[in-house]
Amino acid sequence: MKNLLVLTTLALFLLSACGEEQRDSVTTASGFEVVWHERGQGEPANEGDMLLFHVSYMLNDSLLFDSRSNPDTPSLQLPSMDDPQIQGEPLFEAIAMMVPGDLATVSQRGDEMPMEQAQQLEMADDDLLNYNIELFRIVTQEEIMAMQEASRARESEVQAFVQEVLDTYRANGFGDDLVVTETGLQYVIHESGNGPSINVGDQAEVHYYGKVIENGAMFDNSFSRGEPFGLTVGVGMVIPGWDEALSNLNKGDAASIFIPYPLAYGEEGRPPQIPQRSDLLFYIEIQE
Repeated sequence: MKNLLVLTTLALFLLSACGEEQRDSVTTASGFEVVWHERGQGEPANEGDMLLFHVSYMLNDSLLFDSRSNPDTPSLQLPSMDDPQIQGEPLFEAIAMMVPGDLATVSQRGDEMPMEQAQQLEMADDDLLNYNIELFRIVTQEEIMAMQEASRARESEVQAFVQEVLDTYRANGFGDDLVVTETGLQYVIHESGNGPSINVGDQAEVHYYGKVIENGAMFDNSFSRGEPFGLTVGVGMVIPGWDEALSNLNKGDAASIFIPYPLAYGEEGRPPQIPQRSDLLFYIEIQE
């Protein structure tokens, strides 16, 4: 039923693109036509701004991908339009013209694509790939900097809280709130979020503060950098204890995870910050 709704919504969207309601169209610097179906309000993004959007790809009449069918919202930080790596990229050229609330389609013919990409998609020269884009938020550089400063300002508060967590853990003070898995991983949820559960392959943004359990030393934290750490869950980008913990949590959760050394950095550790055979504590805040 979910796929049917996605396809129905997409079909209505594409039909409106061909009807009398379309507002206008422009041609990008590389010659791609961008057609607007709805106009939003505001100003286009500037270099360095973060854009949040949905996109679907249609090859002729076939749906290849729709981001609405995934739990994570696509985002990108807009590079300089003079960057040769993005020149000739329809998505970048179109979305750089858009404002929040815009619905637009940019089209690319098979003979306008790099040969390797066209061959991968099995496109003939006259086949058409449509990028249907809905831009719904622009986060400006100023807003990004403000969020980074707010994260940095929390570092001392988080540091004190994590020490309390470690003291409670050492005193066996969490009782039944401490969950123990079959692998020996332990975790306690401090605050439950409203986001979805996390599955293998999902994207996650996580603020964290890490300590060595034995000596209490902080070895790394994202708060000092002012931005969360992004990862794909369950594909080995992080230590096994992280992948397992995140797969048991939801987006929006704040939790502490206690990772035995075999699920962390093993026998060797990661000297000098993480000694050999170190069990680790991570306080984490999973962004919704």
